[in-house]
Amino acid sequence: MILAWILIAGLAVYKVARAIASEEGPFSIFLRWRDHLGQGSWIGRGFNCVSCLSFWGGLFAALLIGPQNWRELLLMWGAVGGIATILWRYFG
Repeated sequence: MILAWILIAGLAVYKVARAIASEEGPFSIFLRWRDHLGQGSWIGRGFNCVSCLSFWGGLFAALLIGPQNWRELLLMWGAVGGIATILWRYFG
């Protein structure tokens, strides 16, 4: 069952990361965030990078899945972020 949650979380993280990094979003909110943050800081550059957003989104999703210890957290984080990044690399 945990594997199913990791796969679902990977799909969700991919969609959210791709939307924030490259789509306008509802009421152009994602576009305004990216424009406001610019490219001058690591946060601004991160908001334009699907891999970066997948990395941090993977942590958030792994915490939501509910690991039993820190080892599970690290494995889930890597798995969810990795799934999202692989999807982005193949489907862009």
